[in-house]
Amino acid sequence: MNAQPVKRKRTRRPVYFRVEKLVRPETGELVGALVPRWSADRDQLRARKFVTGAELRAELRRKRNPKFYRLGHALGKFMVEQTEAFADMDAHTAIKRLQMESGICCDRVEYEVPGIGKITRTEPWSTSFDDMEEGTWAELWKGVVRQAGKYLSGMSEEAIEEFIKMTVDNEP
Repeated sequence: MNAQPVKRKRTRRPVYFRVEKLVRPETGELVGALVPRWSADRDQLRARKFVTGAELRAELRRKRNPKFYRLGHALGKFMVEQTEAFADMDAHTAIKRLQMESGICCDRVEYEVPGIGKITRTEPWSTSFDDMEEGTWAELWKGVVRQAGKYLSGMSEEAIEEFIKMTVDNEP
C-alpha cells in the first residue's frame, strides 16, 4: 500500500519557426534566421532556457499539411465501410494494411525464429506528422490508393483519389 506516484514524462510540443531575412547587428550581413512563429513558441524556448547566443542541436522538418492526415484516415474509413476484407478494422489499421501490402514506405526485416529459421516480415513506417515528410507521404498516398484499387473493382485510382479528396474537402 506504499505505492509511489508515477511520474509521467512531459510531452514536448514542437516549436514552429518561420525563416526570415534579418540583418546581423555585429556584421550588418543579411542572413536567413529561424524566428519563432507564435508567442507560444517563444514561451516554449524560454521555458527550455534557450537564450540568445546558445548553441543548439536541432532536426528541422517542414510543417505537415493536416489535410493529408485526414486523407489517409478517410481512405481507411472508406475501405472499412466498402470492402468485406477490411470490415473488422478501424481506419488506421486499414491504411497500415494497404501500406504493408503495397510495400511502399516499408522495411523488410528478417527475424531468426528458434526451431524454424529465418522469416521475413514487412514492417510499415510510421506515418505520424513527426516521422514522415510530405514528399514521402505523397509517395505513400499513391501506393495505398493503387493498392485500394485492387479491392475496389470498378473504381480507377483517379476516381478513388478524387472521391476521398472530395470527402475531406466537404468536412466541416
